Amino acid sequence: MPDVFCCAAVKYHSRWQSKGNTTAYVVVVDDTTAWRVHSPPKLSQIVDGPAYTIAIVESEKHRVHWMCPKTPTLELFLAEVEFGHPHYHCLQVANFDGSSNLFSKDLAPEQLRSRLTIAARDHQ
Repeated sequence: MPDVFCCAAVKYHSRWQSKGNTTAYVVVVDDTTAWRVHSPPKLSQIVDGPAYTIAIVESEKHRVHWMCPKTPTLELFLAEVEFGHPHYHCLQVANFDGSSNLFSKDLAPEQLRSRLTIAARDHQ
C-alpha cells in the first residue's frame, strides 16, 4: 500500500510493520450498515446521523490487500473484534461525517453494533 495511506502507528513503529501492499482499514457489510452489497443507502438515510455511524474501522484481524474488495460481515466483525493493534487497547474508526473516534476496550458489544448500523435509533 502506498505509504500515504498507511496508519502512522503501523508505519513508524517497528512492532507493527506494514505488511506489504495491505491495509487494516475495512468496512463492515450488512443489511443494517451503510455498506450494503446490493442497495447502499443515501447519506440522508443514516437515521442515527453520520457523526454517530462508523464508515471505516481499523482491524488487524481483517487485513487485506489494499485494493481487495473483501470485507467482514457485521456478525463476523463483532465476533472477532480486537482492541489494541496498533492503538494500545483501542479501536480506531472513521465516521460518515469525516470525524474519527478511538474507542476503548470497555466499549460494550451492543454499543459497537449500534455505531456500525445506520438505524439503531439511539442517537436521535
